[in-house]
Formats: sequence, C-alpha cells, structure tokens
Amino acid sequence: MGDEGLLIIGEEDGSILGWEWQDNLINDVGAFTVQDKMKLDGFVDSVQNVQITDLDDSGYTDLLITSNEQAHWLHTKVLKNKISFPVDENFTLGVFANNNSDKVEFYSINADSNFEIISGEITDEMFALEGLQLYDVPFYIGIFVAILLMVLLYLHSEWYVVNTVGVLVGAGVIVMLGVAFVPTLIIIFMVLAAVYDAWAVYKSKHMLELADTMIGLQLPILLVAPQDKGYSFKDEKVSISDNNPIEPPIVSEVPTKKVKVKKNKEAMFMGLGDVIFPGMLVLSSVQWLDSDYGFKIAMFTLFGGLLGYFTLMTYVARGKAQAGLPLLNGGAIFGYFIGGLIFAGTAIFELGITW
Repeated sequence: MGDEGLLIIGEEDGSILGWEWQDNLINDVGAFTVQDKMKLDGFVDSVQNVQITDLDDSGYTDLLITSNEQAHWLHTKVLKNKISFPVDENFTLGVFANNNSDKVEFYSINADSNFEIISGEITDEMFALEGLQLYDVPFYIGIFVAILLMVLLYLHSEWYVVNTVGVLVGAGVIVMLGVAFVPTLIIIFMVLAAVYDAWAVYKSKHMLELADTMIGLQLPILLVAPQDKGYSFKDEKVSISDNNPIEPPIVSEVPTKKVKVKKNKEAMFMGLGDVIFPGMLVLSSVQWLDSDYGFKIAMFTLFGGLLGYFTLMTYVARGKAQAGLPLLNGGAIFGYFIGGLIFAGTAIFELGITW
C-alpha cells in the first residue's frame, strides 16, 4: 500500500469516516489515525457509494459520493461540491476519463443481476457556479436603482428615502455576514456589541452625540419612525444628546403681534445595527443549522428579537434615549436558545468553531 494512505467508508446513516495511516519504520506496523478534517457528516441522508477519484489535473484527488440515485463530486482538498448528477439505483463504481482531450466522460458501472456500463459527457454547464456572477438585466437594474437612490439622498433626503436605503443596505449586510459566520460566532459578536452599546449610551454618552451627528447629516445608517403626520426629516432639529440642546429663540422686548408657533413634529430613531445583529443570527440559523430544525429555530430567534423590540419601544415611548442592542440582541439570543432546546436539544450548545 505504500508508506501512507487513506481509507474512507460511507455508512447508511449518512456519516462518512476516514482513516489515515503511515508505516512505522521502527516496528514495521502501520499506525492508523482518524481523519477529522472532512466534516462530511450529514452531507447526504444515506451513503450508497464513496470513492476516491480524479477529474482534472489540479494535483488533488477528489471524492465521489453517491446517495439516493444522485452522485456528488467533491473537488480538491476543500471538498467543494463541484457537480451533482443522477446515477442508476444499482450504481457500483464511477470513473472519469478525458481521453487526452478537452472532452470529459463519466462512466457509470451498474451491477445487479446484470452488468452495465453507461457513459455521458461532463459539460461546463453542469458545474456549480463560482465567484461573482453578473447577469445583464439584474446588473443594470441594480446600478440604476443605486444611482437613483444616491441622487434622492442628496436632493431629497426625507425619512422615506433614508429608510429605503437603510433597509436595502441592512439587508445586504445581513445576508453577507449571516451566511459567513456560524451562530456561535454571531452570538459572541452580539454580546460584545450589546455591552458596548449600553456603555456608549448610559456611561460615556458619546453614542447620543454620534446619533445627533448622523441625524444632522441625514445619513442612511438609521431608521426613522415618524410619530406625527406631515413629519419632515429634512427639518429635524431635535437633539437626542443633552450636550447639544436646541437654543431657545431670542425674544424681543418690542411688543409684537401674537403669532401661532408651529409645533415640531416628532419621530423615533433606531440605528441600523439594531436591525442587522438580530437579522444575522436569524439567517445564520437557517444557513448553518441542520435543515430539519434550522428554519424553526430561526423563527424562534426572530420572535425573540421582536419581543425585545416591543420591550424597547415601551421605554423609548417615554421620551428618553435607550440602548437598543441589549434588548434586541438579548431577545434574539434568548429565542435562539429556547428554540434550539426544543428542536435540537443540547446539541444547540455545540460551538461549531474550528480552532
């Protein structure tokens, strides 16, 4: 077998195990060690066949895993699912061959009471898409909408324009970060952000001054909820921070006619991060948890975040600035663990982090 090798076994429950061995030159006995880097448990429901193969000249061997009449070719050392295609229910062995040309054929050997070989060409259209994919119509629509919103922000920065841009930006950030990090990492980020938010609002109070600046600049990194009809964000002059009070108008001693002063209309403000952090945990739950219960736990997370939001609004309605992340993140995390204990049991506490 040589000085080193790899043995891979697929089981009916969907688990895929691997063992590596290297010959011990002193005792002339092979030492087996468990291969724990593949992380393929749960990739398929039941393994019908697993084999080491090679499709191209990348320098790495690949894995071909077959389950439920579907074969999956996992490419190079990252084991990325490069292509999936149907095979016969009696599939026994698969072989890739390029015959010294650009044309690649896959030979499926099926064995039951009869012996059968079926072949087919592997074309580029069958491979999974990789990298940035730009399609003409969506691309140009996206560019047009982005430019239009930028112009509206500059010329007419009303609350509905700011909210529209904020929602779109927040949704993009939630998707990018939610699919990139496992729930455990996101929970760590949420706890740290909540602690910082509470300190910045209640202790140092610099977050209130920052909010005043953002409102003054009318930037789309907050959401505006008008409390009165006819509210205009462009005319907003209310200060959240106590350090920036609005100067009262100078009253002249000369008698003048009584003029009815127009009352300032009010609105509530929420930072975009107050929406992004709970949304990241919701999306990460769907992306990384088992498909049998991932969506259910995500809904519990969303419900917990909404409970935190309603609690936050009861305090905000009293007219005093509040740190949003402690309640919003806390509610989302609480909902995540409650849903996890119901549907996944103690497995919800597994970190899922490779150190």
